[in-house]
Amino acid sequence: MKHSTLFLAAATLLFSCGGSDHSHEQHTAAEPGAAEIRATGSEFEVPDSFVQSLESALDGYFLLSAAFADTDAESVMEQNVQFSNSISETDTSELEAEATEAFADFRAIILSQSESISQETDIEQMRYHFEYMSDAVIAMVDSFGPLSYTVYVQRCPMVRDGSADWLSAERQITNPYHGNRMLRCGTVVREM
Repeated sequence: MKHSTLFLAAATLLFSCGGSDHSHEQHTAAEPGAAEIRATGSEFEVPDSFVQSLESALDGYFLLSAAFADTDAESVMEQNVQFSNSISETDTSELEAEATEAFADFRAIILSQSESISQETDIEQMRYHFEYMSDAVIAMVDSFGPLSYTVYVQRCPMVRDGSADWLSAERQITNPYHGNRMLRCGTVVREM
């Protein structure tokens, strides 16, 4: 039952946010965020080899976040491809069936948002898709952690008339949603 609820939340994110033909004005606050996905998920016991593979993929996410913080659209495009490739190559062969399915759901959301980022030319639109990608990444780490190191869920309170979260390997705020406009805007909301 928990997995089917997780799948519904993942599918909602995937199909409501995936297309690049949508502007961010067309999206509503009704879309599920990371907190809603986390509430429906469960934690899985996973082998160390999977955690290492996941951590390797997360390195790509952290580089993508840094490119957004630098407000460097060209670097965003490059790091987006790298993260997409690394999440696609994450080895799930040692996971149990339910964990494999859950990871596939997270991967589908991440890859959908990655595809949407790759189709944009405006960095603000890219950031919009990064927000939903980040929701999935945070929920994925919640489900498959802990990692071998501490990561920080950070929040910017000033994203499109609301707030948005991202995951960071560093405690210091480096805001990917505003970059050079408000680089240190945000707070650490929890450690994982």
